[in-house]
Amino acid sequence: MPSAPIAHLATTPDPYAWLEQRDSVEVLAYLQAESGQVDNAIASANEALRLADGMGQPWRRAQVMSNLAFTYHQAQQLELAQRFSEQSQAEANLDPSPALLYDVYTTRGIILLTQGLVEQAQQAKQAALDAARQSGSDALSALALGNFADFHLNQGNYPQALKFSEQALALAIASQNID
Repeated sequence: MPSAPIAHLATTPDPYAWLEQRDSVEVLAYLQAESGQVDNAIASANEALRLADGMGQPWRRAQVMSNLAFTYHQAQQLELAQRFSEQSQAEANLDPSPALLYDVYTTRGIILLTQGLVEQAQQAKQAALDAARQSGSDALSALALGNFADFHLNQGNYPQALKFSEQALALAIASQNID
């Protein structure tokens, strides 16, 4: 029988069964939020956070907190969204990876923009773009460029929106990652 991952001691014959539960709760929360079931999404996201706490890995807590922040944002509970966004950034800084920082800063930018904090939102969007570029992933960089284009479009800055859109499209085409 294979050994269990270091992050979790298996209590079933399948030492990896807990991974399905951990990820499925987080995915469930996302799907519930997307379908408008925000109360259920918040409950599922909090369960995902409980599971992440048990892992003791800052990157996992940061990811779940970022998702929870976005869920609170969708529920229009902006104070909680802000709080979890700040906590996710603090956790991400303990165990930083460019892909994780991209996610955390992207969520943070969305929340800040909703709160009307345009300058801080732009800084978060720029940090997300920088992290995406640092990751070396063309797909992630294309997403970040597209998000930044959307930011500028919403601010009425059409030349910048066009510039970032063109860069995003070119990168997506070059990487054959057009989603």
